[in-house]
Amino acid sequence: MPNAGEILQKFLYAAVVKRDLAAARTYLNDDIPFLGLFETYRSAEAYIAALTNLLQVVVRLDVKEDHRGRE
Repeated sequence: MPNAGEILQKFLYAAVVKRDLAAARTYLNDDIPFLGLFETYRSAEAYIAALTNLLQVVVRLDVKEDHRGRE
């Protein structure tokens, strides 16, 4: 059975690559805290808003390294 990280990578990441942020949003809990490298987002809406802006300048997305389970 896949774990949460595998599900997110398969479905959330696939939606983001397709620039389908409405679909990506469906995979996020309303009050998800997202701890990023440069900012912390206190809700899914805040994360999707920032991601929408980021995707305006991003040409493509590639997973380079998976940090699941690391401290």
